[in-house]
Amino acid sequence: MMEANEGGAAWWGPQPTIQGATVSQLLGCSAETAIEKDMLDGAVQRLVSQIDETKGRVYETLNKHYEEFQHHLQFSEGTLTNEVKALVTEINEIKTQVKEGNLAKIVESIDEQRKLGKELTKTKGIVDVLHKLCEVDGLLSGFDDDIERGQFFTAAKSLSRVEEMLDKIKPSKDEESCDNKIYGVVREDFRRKRSKEKSFLDDMWRRAVTWTRVHTEETGAGVSIAKSVEASHGRIDAILDDIVLAMSSLGMLDQKLAAFSKNVLKVMVEPFCADSNLEVKVKAGANVVSISLAKSATVTKKGKGKKRNETNICKRVLNNCHTLLTFIFEHINLIDAEGLPFISKHLWQGLKDCINDVIAQHIPSKHTQQEQYTEVMEAAKDLESLVVELGIVESSSEIVTKIRDLGVAKVTSSKRAEILENAREIICGNNFNTVEVEQATERGGFLGDEAIDEVSDEDKDLKEAIFRLPKCSISIPTQALVDTAYRNLEEMRGMDPDEAITTFYGVRDSFDLFRAIVPVKNGDALAEVPQICAVFHNDCYYIAHHLLTLGHQFRSSLPEQFQASATFVDMVPYFQDLGEQTFVTFLQSQRRHLLQTLGSVGGLQHTDDEKKFAQVKRAIKQVLLQLGRLSSVWKDCLPDTVHVRSVSVLLDGIFSAMIDEARALEDISEAESHELNFLFNMVKDATLPLFDVSDAKDLPVGIQLPWNRFCQVADIFESRMRDIVEMWKAKEYHLSADEVKGFIKALFENSDKRAASLVQIK
Repeated sequence: MMEANEGGAAWWGPQPTIQGATVSQLLGCSAETAIEKDMLDGAVQRLVSQIDETKGRVYETLNKHYEEFQHHLQFSEGTLTNEVKALVTEINEIKTQVKEGNLAKIVESIDEQRKLGKELTKTKGIVDVLHKLCEVDGLLSGFDDDIERGQFFTAAKSLSRVEEMLDKIKPSKDEESCDNKIYGVVREDFRRKRSKEKSFLDDMWRRAVTWTRVHTEETGAGVSIAKSVEASHGRIDAILDDIVLAMSSLGMLDQKLAAFSKNVLKVMVEPFCADSNLEVKVKAGANVVSISLAKSATVTKKGKGKKRNETNICKRVLNNCHTLLTFIFEHINLIDAEGLPFISKHLWQGLKDCINDVIAQHIPSKHTQQEQYTEVMEAAKDLESLVVELGIVESSSEIVTKIRDLGVAKVTSSKRAEILENAREIICGNNFNTVEVEQATERGGFLGDEAIDEVSDEDKDLKEAIFRLPKCSISIPTQALVDTAYRNLEEMRGMDPDEAITTFYGVRDSFDLFRAIVPVKNGDALAEVPQICAVFHNDCYYIAHHLLTLGHQFRSSLPEQFQASATFVDMVPYFQDLGEQTFVTFLQSQRRHLLQTLGSVGGLQHTDDEKKFAQVKRAIKQVLLQLGRLSSVWKDCLPDTVHVRSVSVLLDGIFSAMIDEARALEDISEAESHELNFLFNMVKDATLPLFDVSDAKDLPVGIQLPWNRFCQVADIFESRMRDIVEMWKAKEYHLSADEVKGFIKALFENSDKRAASLVQIK
């Protein structure tokens, strides 16, 4: 856009000036009369010229003399507005003629019609901007008078309208948009006036709403609200309602009311909740009303029972809240955009929290004492009726419900705390003694012994894992924890529904306490001591075994709506996983330790050397000794199936490691083969006693394949080449063809006979 010069040049771009008749005169002629094209152009250009002159005078008025903007416009506003209105009228006449089709008859060329229509649209846009600028000017001109008359709400509405107009005429790339300089000048004036009114409103609000924050014997803490405030800058007093509406229009009110609510809670509510002797007093004057705290005339006498004193505290707090809400609603009754009082948004939640805190502190600790709170319940119902009546909430029974729930919760929480405290004492003790348990000694499990016997032999593992408890050793504290759980659940039969529910879930929490404390408390022992780790594994499965049916046995003692969900079964997988993962981690640690011992001698090569043979022999003895100790410890406490699987896993690792070391040997002398056979037989001889069997056929199924492979490797060291080939042909080996070929190459010299034998190993 081009800037205007002092001669009044257009700030939307230069336009040519052509003398001629007016467009409305041309349009009024008969359609049959021949109109010269240059006459039409002259009419349109004359109209454009008039617009340019008007724009120039508006720009000169606003830009050149803005320092005297208000004074100057008082003289020029009427003339400029009349000129703009005249232009709008003539443009509307042209628009009417266009709609009637006369223009199409006059301008026969389609291109001329389009050009003229474009010029018309552009001109109308420019006139619209001028019209909005005139409206903005009128609104800003009357602002100071509104402030002087104390009409803050009217002034605020004017500013809101100005802001809306400024958004509509914001400069853009279009030629008909407002000039940047004019827009900047007007916007700056708008911002200055808005800041001025906000400052006035802040001052008026501070003088209308005054706080006394320090409570003394003479003056109680509180707030005073003036209905009107003397405006030092104006001619008349400012009405509080007008001040509030103006702040709402300028977006200031929400922040003010939030601060007001915060002060109410801090200056009044929190003190009378903390001091039971304070009550709320209201004083009304001609122009000022106030509400403040004062010492109650009826102070609880010494010697009265604590029950009555607690009742008075709760009742007084509820009555104080009733008085406070009534006062605020009467004197600052504001409704937000959603139709709710501001109390609902800013104050009610904080007030309700304070009430709940007081009730929580002064609720009885015994269930039989709740009857003494009839008066408190009535006061709570009165307060809730008030908040519904005032429209703060649509319907509410929160406080009454809270009183009842807190009373029940305080009684029942003592039972829960007792359950958890007993569980904590049991769990945190240092008693590592064990006791042997089995299905016959326990109450858990789905089936009795007679039903178990009917289960098929194929489901033996399932029977021991789920339906019955295998014989094993558990810690005495774990047994005590389970017995305590049964005892607490049995007590539910004589409890009221709420206390029974709390007891049930308190027992659940006691088992969660076991999972949270024991793995941390005994972490080092679980990682290093085989017996403690095995017993912990049993403890977890022992608890899981009882959890399977614990809920089913006692769910009838709970309210009917809770019976369907009253179960401990969801906790079973967590205990099983905890026990299994802890023991598997220990088992993997022991396996690594055994293999490290075997690997510390640097392999099985050169065993024909006495020194190396002694080192290997000592390492194997150490491994077998450690394995024997582990088996002995686990045999006394783990279930038989778990003991067998655990020892099998460690043996499998030893077998595989020794076979791999033997396969790595590329050349085995006759002396070495005898020594290797001896070393392998050491392990073979120590294996059967680990499982208390005398025949290899009685070994567990899981270890038989590794055992057969290990024994065959031991025999190969003392076998002839022909015997090896014959056994391979008979398919008696559990070794692969590559493994057998490797041993033949290492044991026997290269010859035609060895080559022929290798060919037969396929």
